[in-house]
Amino acid sequence: MYSNKESILKNIINFTIDTAEMKNYQDSKDFIETYPFIPYQFNLLQKVFEGVRQHGASGKHISEGERSLLGAFQESAVRYKNYELGTLIPFHVFYETIENFLDGNIKSVISQASKNTRLNNLM
Repeated sequence: MYSNKESILKNIINFTIDTAEMKNYQDSKDFIETYPFIPYQFNLLQKVFEGVRQHGASGKHISEGERSLLGAFQESAVRYKNYELGTLIPFHVFYETIENFLDGNIKSVISQASKNTRLNNLM
């Protein structure tokens, strides 16, 4: 699958040189080890959990380290288990995992942004 889609993946998942932590697939072995996820998601989600723990009272209850990450990846994989082979799990799916740990004011801002039609036009 990777050899047929390699150029498409590299064009779609492209970051600037100053975003070294935002990794793409290096080769077919890397694809096999991380599919249906994209390599950058592992580091980025870890940073999201760290931010929630540091800045929110509710986030203090998120378990430290790998357990939170494993749970988030497992939950999203289960949600996507019936999708067509070749589907990559988008990063926004992880929001559902951490939503319960966010303070109400943060959830409110996110909810209002999702209803803003001017923001929807940017996507």
